[in-house]
Amino acid sequence: EIPESISLNEIKNTTSLEIAVSGNSKPYNAEQVQVIPEINTRSRVYLITAIIKDEENNLASGMSIQAFIPVSHKRDYLIIPTDAINKDSGGSFVYKIIPGDKDSFMVMPANVKILFLEGNSYFSESSSIKAGDQIVIEGNERLRPMAPVTILSESKK
Repeated sequence: EIPESISLNEIKNTTSLEIAVSGNSKPYNAEQVQVIPEINTRSRVYLITAIIKDEENNLASGMSIQAFIPVSHKRDYLIIPTDAINKDSGGSFVYKIIPGDKDSFMVMPANVKILFLEGNSYFSESSSIKAGDQIVIEGNERLRPMAPVTILSESKK
């Protein structure tokens, strides 16, 4: 079942999907994807069908699955830990670490646009942050712009 908010045009040319099965860590590939262009008027969803190859016979009828449907072209995202995100009336932001006087550091807020959540990370876009920039992950809720900070440890993600 696909919500009607995902346009038929976005997935009509999809030929394969990655499938996750509850209770099974192995991803599956579904092929021969077909869209059934009829909206259920009560649930506001339409159906797609696909064939999942299961040579090891680990799947059973009625199992719960999740399909990962590509609705845009592949692109790079900023991956930001959920603990780094702050929110205010202006939206979501992180504190970016910038050089201060001599060998010191301070923070500046940098707006981020959260696109989606996966696990403990937000996939985001920002014109103020680029890959490799340092951001504050712990203690950020007590910071203010231009506050001095000390880097205790660095996480390479």
